[in-house]
Amino acid sequence: MQSYYTFNSKVFFNLSKSLFELPFKSIIYNKNIVTKPSCRNYSAPPKRFYRKVGILKSDGKYEITLDQRKLKTPKGTILKVDNEALALAVATEWDSQKEVIQRNNMHLTALSSTVIDNPNNNTKYDIVQQILSFLDTDTILFYSKTMCAGGGWVVP
Repeated sequence: MQSYYTFNSKVFFNLSKSLFELPFKSIIYNKNIVTKPSCRNYSAPPKRFYRKVGILKSDGKYEITLDQRKLKTPKGTILKVDNEALALAVATEWDSQKEVIQRNNMHLTALSSTVIDNPNNNTKYDIVQQILSFLDTDTILFYSKTMCAGGGWVVP
């Protein structure tokens, strides 16, 4: 048994005409919205309020001081690090700020603050799992089947 479909050209052309006109009308009517550049209202970066950066050793840990005031994390705890080299690097980051404080250039300060504050309340297991899932897609890590003479893997 064969089925026959009738084709009504008038309905088809009216439907296709309305489908094609709709996007063009919306683009024409909304052209001012599309062509305007996006504008974000960022607050001005804070000005440098300290003159001298120092390192203070207390209880076997190192604290960074700004004009004798202890540096604090975003949650308000005092920034204490275990390693003198890390304390020196964080102090150098703060000392390298000129007229305004650019926090996006202070990576070690941000990393140290995140470790101390632990804003997501991650356990060590959670952090290891996040790092391992990142390594699956890392483009810097190369797997090699060749081993060097000492028994370690060859890093290209």
